[in-house]
Amino acid sequence: MTYPAEAGAGRFGVEGFTPNRPPDPEPPGEGWRPIGMGIRTGMTGALCGAVGLTMTLAGCGTESAAGGEAWREWREPANYTYTLHSTCGERGGHGWFRVTVVDREADMVVAMSERDGEAAGEELPLEHWREEPLTIGEVLARARTAEEEWEADSVEVETAEDGRPTSVEIDIHREAIDDELCYHLYDFTR
Repeated sequence: MTYPAEAGAGRFGVEGFTPNRPPDPEPPGEGWRPIGMGIRTGMTGALCGAVGLTMTLAGCGTESAAGGEAWREWREPANYTYTLHSTCGERGGHGWFRVTVVDREADMVVAMSERDGEAAGEELPLEHWREEPLTIGEVLARARTAEEEWEADSVEVETAEDGRPTSVEIDIHREAIDDELCYHLYDFTR
């Protein structure tokens, strides 16, 4: 397939658009900062299937760096707020949001960036989010589902020192376009 990129325009005729690469995040406002260290995990299911019998004792399964499984042990507090930057893939729910969680359920979502006719600073109705995770616990549940049920090709989780996730990136099929799910979590406060 040939894209009009050779003519100076990206895919769909949009200047600067590169297929399969989300735009670099530009956080809204001042005072934000990413929190975390680079710990990633990833599914290696295809490799395990191909050489499963010879690798049985070698520990084939989810790759992880030292401490890379900390997110699996992290327990979501009952009440907190954080900033969610939802990107990647062809789905709704993209943008920057400030999420307030009460009793482990989303209580309030405020748009931090303009999107789909919604102004920055506008409180969004929770019913718009039926299919998208809002709490950190829901984001982690999505990562577990991707690994265990969807058998995603890649699930990468970066965490803070306490095991709290700061980034979750899921690629269901490496060869597919727009099936990725990316959640970046900032400014966590209890």
